[in-house]
Amino acid sequence: MFLYRATVITVFITLRILLQFSGISEYLVHQQILSTPLTSQLRIREALSLIQRGQSPYDADILHETPIVIALLTFFTNLSDKYGMFILFLMLDILTGLILVRGIELQRELQKKQEKKIVNTDSDSTIEEIWKMLQLQPDESWESDKYISLYFLNPLTLLVSATQSSVIFHNFIFALAFHSSLKRSPTTPIYLAIATYLNLYSIFLTMPFILIHRAWRKGSVILFLSLYSISLICLLLVSNAVCGDWSFVNSVYGCLLTVSDYTPNLGLFWYFFMLTFLHFNLFFIVVFQLIIPSLLILLTCRFHKDPCFLLYTTVSIICIFKSYPSLGDAIIPLLLAFSWSHVFPCLKQVLIVLGLFIATCTLLPGFYFLWMYSGFGNANFFFALSLVYSLAHLFFVTDMIRAYLSREKFTDYCVTNNS
Repeated sequence: MFLYRATVITVFITLRILLQFSGISEYLVHQQILSTPLTSQLRIREALSLIQRGQSPYDADILHETPIVIALLTFFTNLSDKYGMFILFLMLDILTGLILVRGIELQRELQKKQEKKIVNTDSDSTIEEIWKMLQLQPDESWESDKYISLYFLNPLTLLVSATQSSVIFHNFIFALAFHSSLKRSPTTPIYLAIATYLNLYSIFLTMPFILIHRAWRKGSVILFLSLYSISLICLLLVSNAVCGDWSFVNSVYGCLLTVSDYTPNLGLFWYFFMLTFLHFNLFFIVVFQLIIPSLLILLTCRFHKDPCFLLYTTVSIICIFKSYPSLGDAIIPLLLAFSWSHVFPCLKQVLIVLGLFIATCTLLPGFYFLWMYSGFGNANFFFALSLVYSLAHLFFVTDMIRAYLSREKFTDYCVTNNS
């Protein structure tokens, strides 16, 4: 196991070094599907340049990253102008993968306990008889080594790592929160607060993490939320001390909520608000931003007994409907989906979704080039493919939900007939 993991990580590091020093990474930095105005390495570089000149990067509508992240990147850049940031992002990617895989291992153990609870027995033989009747065996072949390969040999992971997008920070903190919640660690609300500080949409992960943390008792919930709130306030105060004022609030969170930057990306917001009359902007901003909480309320009501699946659906919904998504946001939902590989036999739209994903990821860079550089296209073509990408992701999530419910229904039927 150790040798296999070391080999996979070595291959990842080798490919990452080749991308970095062959000049391909510099090309990938300019790809709008791999980074957004909020996470772009180009904007971070410009911000670091302004800081070196003694100017605030938040004075203009350039930087939308948090002050603590910028301070951390400044520190590593000062250590080594050429290799500091490269080493930082590479280490974060490796740690993210290892922590996520360990979290998935804990999740699979939790799933097994829940299945035993469903049939009211501790006997593995009884469960196996039920799954034999069901003809949907839990997929034991998905061992941790396969998850390691799925993360480190995933082209998305490699390409996003090469762009040095700050979404890597978001994924790393999510991995820490995910792992700590499954271990019922008291640090979970702290990690969740950091995730919310980096990306405001992470506030919607509060309920799944509370449920996973087994903190539904009133006192525990209050303690969880109190520690979460205190940690978030402390992060904002530290940011104020680093920045010198509160100008970062509007640049970081205001831009995310009001969609003030219309730079093309994989999202659905920029195109719509670019064409909407300013008079109606506030109304449509509220409507668009309410999509995520509206869906998550319903999902929480249905899947509160299985918080791990609720977490997967929550992360996926955020990835689709956030105001500035990128391919880097799809890495974690994809890995979490494979932790539910035992529902894959119930999926109905795999071929359609796979075809749409491959087509959109292949054509989007070309359509962007035709629009921006060749002059043979326009925004409609790029947005149309972005819309198809979002629909493909939505089809997959809804298919996973349908497959989960079908398997649950079949399980109840088999348990009833077996009793």
